[in-house]
Amino acid sequence: MNDWADVVPPAHDAANPRRVGLRAPLAFDPDLVKWLRIDSIARARTKDEVNGLDGDPYFNAQDPCARYTVQSVRSEGSRFLADVVGQGGCAAHKKADVIVVVGRAEGRWIVREFLDPSRHNEGLLPLLRRLHPKAG
Repeated sequence: MNDWADVVPPAHDAANPRRVGLRAPLAFDPDLVKWLRIDSIARARTKDEVNGLDGDPYFNAQDPCARYTVQSVRSEGSRFLADVVGQGGCAAHKKADVIVVVGRAEGRWIVREFLDPSRHNEGLLPLLRRLHPKAG
């Protein structure tokens, strides 16, 4: 999702999280950033073996598709879940590849988590904590 304007249909409500990404990139939850950095450092230190994630954490893919689009957005309490589907340069996908969780923190919308539909919606944070137990 390099440019949300390409993947998110316009919304009429400027406060709608589907529209917020059109104005500016969404920040990531600080805890998510911390664990992504831990994983990145671990992978950089290990040259000949996999130490951490072995695919793209944002698209939940080892071989990302050419383009990703938001298939649907739904609210769940105070957060929104966006089902993201890959297209082009990959096998046809009917179900979401990843579910992006967006919520509010300190008066702004942030990306809270990435959920894996193929793993019963396991979050990226629990996966990273499990992969790097000594870092926590």
